Amino acid sequence: MELPTHVIAAGGIVFNDQDEVLMVLNPRKGWEFPGGIIERGESVLSGLKREIREESGIEVDVLDLVGLYSNLSTRAGHSGVEVIPPILNMDFLCRYASGDPTPSEESTEVRWMTVEEAKRLVGTHVARRFEQAVTFRGAVTCLAYTKTNEGILTFQEEMVLNTTWTNIFREAPAGECAQTSAERPEWFDVTDEARRPLGRLHPRGVELPDGDYHTVVGIWVVDGSGRILVTLRHPDKGWGGYWECPGGAVVAGESSRLGACRELAEETGLSFPQEQFELLGTMKYRTWFTDSYRVLTDALQPEVVCQPGEVVGYRWVDDAEMASLIENKMMVPAMADQYLKYRELLVAD
Repeated sequence: MELPTHVIAAGGIVFNDQDEVLMVLNPRKGWEFPGGIIERGESVLSGLKREIREESGIEVDVLDLVGLYSNLSTRAGHSGVEVIPPILNMDFLCRYASGDPTPSEESTEVRWMTVEEAKRLVGTHVARRFEQAVTFRGAVTCLAYTKTNEGILTFQEEMVLNTTWTNIFREAPAGECAQTSAERPEWFDVTDEARRPLGRLHPRGVELPDGDYHTVVGIWVVDGSGRILVTLRHPDKGWGGYWECPGGAVVAGESSRLGACRELAEETGLSFPQEQFELLGTMKYRTWFTDSYRVLTDALQPEVVCQPGEVVGYRWVDDAEMASLIENKMMVPAMADQYLKYRELLVAD
């Protein structure tokens, strides 16, 4: 029996601390995110890092698998390759680690772009994959398609895989084996008091020593009538039974804004583009910084889906109701402090 031949390729959607995305200009295809074919004897993650380095000069940390894309076509080749067999493309979210954008033979220009700019420029051959990556909320897209020599794509089937797939390829700290999401604890990026990265990770649930910090986010969602979303903490959690705004800890590899997007979606089921998250300010605590975001929506009290084990209720409240929660000590104290600090930016005139 003759075994089928497939090529494995990997692409990296790389974000920096300014929430800009790395794009390369392919002389044949136009703007795209970096990536390429995994070589014989190479692991997927090693090959992905090599391709990104070769095409852009950038070193990355790999975060999450976001999509599996099967190009089922057999096509005429190029650059000395006679025939291109079917290709399985694996796309990953990545975090910038080091390096400066540097063009190569495969990329005549390398740039950091806003997501919106990249959406306008990205080539049609990867536009759908790029859109699904930058709107990633934890579920892996699996898509099959065919592609002609003229670049015309025909999509055949699509499904979304369970979110437990997302950590299978996530890199573990040095000396540790990768684990599935059910086994592996969450890790935080550690910074100093000036929020400079220290190049270390710290597991959730273990107290940070003095002088080390991580990032927490709070999200204040304001609906079309000016009411603000508050959620009720699960009774088994710290400050159980108290009200707060949605939020939580930013995990290793995430930007603050991306962490805010994820936390809001996980805790409430509400999903908004990153550009809708407006940073109000930062408050410093003993071992963490809290970045507070405002999200404005025209919808009136959109329905919330409470995350089991985290949230047991929610309300849309006006300023008077918020003041009552704070006065009657029904709100998590840190959240009450943040609301009072940013009240003028949250309450409609």
